[in-house]
Amino acid sequence: MANLPLSSAAFSKPAYFEFLLKPSMLEDHLNQPDPDPSPIELMAQMVCNSLKRPASEQTIGNHSDVELMQRKGHMLIVLPLRILAHLNFDLQLLLDKVPLEICDALLNYLMVECLGSAAAELTPSSCTVDVATFLPHQVLAASAYFRYVLAAVVASRVPRPPQHRVNTYTLPSEGVTEYREDREALLAELASKADFAARMLDTLVVGATQVCAPTPSSFSLVVPGPGAPKGSTHNFSAVTEVPLQHFKCQVHYDLGLFHFVTERYNDAFHHFTQATSIFSNLPANPVHCRVVASTLAAYQSCCSAICGRSTPVPQRTMLERFMHATTVAPNYQGLLEVLGEDDLCHELPRYLRHKLQVDLMAAPPHTTTQGLFFQVCCHNVVRSVLEGRVWEPSFPGHLVTAGKQGALYLLQLLSAKLSQLGSQQRAWVHEFLVTLNLQEGVSGALVPPLMATAPLASLFSHQQMLDMWQGVEEENQAKIMRQAMDVNYGVEGGDDASLVWEVIHSHEPVALRRAVTRYTAALQQQQAPYTDILDLNDKWDIPVPIRKTLSKIPSTLHRFLISVFVAKSQELLQSKSWVESCDLLDAALKACGEVAEGERGDGPRLYKLLTWLKLSHNIDKWISALPHTDEGGSGLASEAKLCLMSLNGREDAVPWTAIISRCVMCLVNVRDWGGVASVVAGLQLPPPYLPAMAVLRPLLAAAHILDTGPPYHLEPHFAHLWDSVVNILDCSCSHRKSSSSKSGERQLPEVLPLADFLELVYSLKEPTCLSLLCSLLGALHNKLLGDPSAEVHAQHSQLWLGLTPCKDTASREEYPKYVRETLEAVVTHAIKFFPGADHVSESTATSWHVTAADLSYNSEEHHRALCLYLTAVFVATNFLRSDPGDDLTVHLVGDRAIRRMVRCCMTLGCYTQAGLLCQFVEPLDYSTALCCLQDRSGVDAMDAYYHCLWDVTLIEFIINAHQKKGEIQRRDAVLKVIGQLEINSNNNEEIQREAAKVRKHRLLRALAKQYLS
Repeated sequence: MANLPLSSAAFSKPAYFEFLLKPSMLEDHLNQPDPDPSPIELMAQMVCNSLKRPASEQTIGNHSDVELMQRKGHMLIVLPLRILAHLNFDLQLLLDKVPLEICDALLNYLMVECLGSAAAELTPSSCTVDVATFLPHQVLAASAYFRYVLAAVVASRVPRPPQHRVNTYTLPSEGVTEYREDREALLAELASKADFAARMLDTLVVGATQVCAPTPSSFSLVVPGPGAPKGSTHNFSAVTEVPLQHFKCQVHYDLGLFHFVTERYNDAFHHFTQATSIFSNLPANPVHCRVVASTLAAYQSCCSAICGRSTPVPQRTMLERFMHATTVAPNYQGLLEVLGEDDLCHELPRYLRHKLQVDLMAAPPHTTTQGLFFQVCCHNVVRSVLEGRVWEPSFPGHLVTAGKQGALYLLQLLSAKLSQLGSQQRAWVHEFLVTLNLQEGVSGALVPPLMATAPLASLFSHQQMLDMWQGVEEENQAKIMRQAMDVNYGVEGGDDASLVWEVIHSHEPVALRRAVTRYTAALQQQQAPYTDILDLNDKWDIPVPIRKTLSKIPSTLHRFLISVFVAKSQELLQSKSWVESCDLLDAALKACGEVAEGERGDGPRLYKLLTWLKLSHNIDKWISALPHTDEGGSGLASEAKLCLMSLNGREDAVPWTAIISRCVMCLVNVRDWGGVASVVAGLQLPPPYLPAMAVLRPLLAAAHILDTGPPYHLEPHFAHLWDSVVNILDCSCSHRKSSSSKSGERQLPEVLPLADFLELVYSLKEPTCLSLLCSLLGALHNKLLGDPSAEVHAQHSQLWLGLTPCKDTASREEYPKYVRETLEAVVTHAIKFFPGADHVSESTATSWHVTAADLSYNSEEHHRALCLYLTAVFVATNFLRSDPGDDLTVHLVGDRAIRRMVRCCMTLGCYTQAGLLCQFVEPLDYSTALCCLQDRSGVDAMDAYYHCLWDVTLIEFIINAHQKKGEIQRRDAVLKVIGQLEINSNNNEEIQREAAKVRKHRLLRALAKQYLS
């Protein structure tokens, strides 16, 4: 029997009536670490059921049943009071978690049970109440009720974020039309008592000499006999004394808050001042005082400013002193003292200190004292260092500008704080100084005063100091070298160092030619062995065919000139300085033509190679300008064809692989696909370029077929393109899996590597080819996953219906990853150069954005996915110039993309936006829309989007929801929306379509302003 399994009911939480049947359970339940139901929930359920009792008691006719119901009613009052005593009469917790009706009933129960008949006399019309006769527990009960009255009035006037309330019960009037009116009537009644409650609290806080809080055992379950007053059976000798200062501090704070809300600022200042003076002497976390120090200080400061009773500057908080120094005090007087204190206590927000530094940087010189900007920079850096944060990278530059005096100020600042730092902060200071010393130009100003500052020098060992001093010597030597290499171009001659410096740093052809000529003459005068001039800079490089040809030219000067011109043109090509690069190549061609007749040798061959190199630079310049301009494309295509014709096998000079690639990509981007096929067909391509052509041939053939339009008869071209791309990804996956594996059906060198394939894609600026590759990779991605919920959009998906990936690679776990990465790279490249429909069709540009959005959605990057989906909508509608309600959006963006936008908004917590986007779906998804609109955990404001509603059913649901929650102002705002004439469902389709269009535009513009700005 002992091993019988327990049923699931044994673990269910107890209902409230079980505590009525067995009251002894309550104490054990409340003492649990995490009771379920919670004390608040249990208390609310009991009070709610006590409010329903009169209707049920009318059906009782038996005398014994009447006694039973009286006992039940008494327990429904006493047990919640026991729970309230267990919670230490925390009114703020009640107001946050329980509806106002429950709080009002509970506090009234407390008054009646503790004060008896005297509770009825505590009304605004009563003038005979003598609080001096109150017992200690009656003082607490009366003050709790009056504090509740003031707190309810304050809460009704001050907007607050929505609180998570207990919802496991039903109020008697909930769900009916009169619910809001009852609540407003209760608030009006409490507001009429507010001034009386404030007077009573003033009397209690002055006249109270002892305050006691009833304990759970103070409230007896024995029902008073007939004629006995309320509370006569309770044992109020079992109470807990409340420290008088705790009680007064809380009451003063509540009174000050009430007077502040009602704009009685002098009274509020008085009470806040009293609360502040008492609170400063209270221990940490007092039980019966829920005042927050920062909030109290903020209210007191605000009241003092309004009443003109400013606190002396030394007695103000750190933030107030900072604001006074930056806004009121002349010349930022006292600012450095505040920053110095904050360096250790870290009270000021970091953004304020950074903003101060930016303001001082832009301030006119006459408005600040000299050196104040650098001093603030030092304090900000010290604050970051002592917090263990990354300090500002621009500080070394400011320190170099300030020189030795600036370094001395920084070291004195650190030295003054060193004795107050812990071991971890000392380590951070040591690391900061070491890192700062490594910056260029800092050692000379930092190290000498650091060695003379004993507290900071003790952080370093002797060897570390020697290493830092070595940096000072190296810096001095570098300064001497810079002075020695200071070239004057107007002087003929100079030492070798200046000539080398001039050769390396000159880029203008005339100056560079003069420098190389002087350098060559200097070598001849010194009779030094001739070395390659390219050895002067290890970053210089020239193509191998040109280097080999130059080695056969006997003239040293011309060889050096052409080498330097070509090397520097290649260097400028990396930075996309097209004009300067071509000028240097023109100078190289001119130098090649100056070679003497007797020394020509391979001069014509070199001239041809340099011409092809210049053509390559011009093609790069033209491709980089695409798609914004196509000027000069036809001329470059003609020159590219002539260059490729040199591969006929009869020429002594042939272009190398990089030149061939540029020429072919020029023909591809100029859309001369037939020319590529006809020119390349009979040529002898070098072996390294064969894998690239194996991809380009089917790609261009398929692009030509796709460009002519359906029907697509030559399907083998699409199959060949599919096989080529799949083989590239297969070999890349196999190579990454095991680079040393020698077995396999395919030979890796015959297939284009994935890196080279992506480089080829990055040179593509032709929309049809890019669209084909995106479509192919998207279809391959979907076939590999086989999950409809994870599919990505693929344009022209009908082209790949009968094609499948390789079986041996599709089963690998990493294969879909490489396909996804490749697809993402291709789509990103396409969107980068074709973000809109300016140079490509709207359907193609939209499909790329939707594909990128689907990839982000599958990666759970919902914010980025939502931005891309919105971009796709704006591209598809030509920035809302086309009607989003037309079939255009449905065909280009797709119903699935709209549903994913809804899911992204829900994931981001923007449920209102998600519910409104459901209006775009046909038919409207009411289940999702209603679920989103009634969610209360959203972070977007519902009333900010009323003007974006056009579905009458949703509008009616929102009106009903606001009515149930008592949100009258929001309900009236939605009623104005549904009252607009164009919203009427009896209008004809054209009027309804125009109304929906206007509101769709509003919603999309609002979303674009939030996510795309």
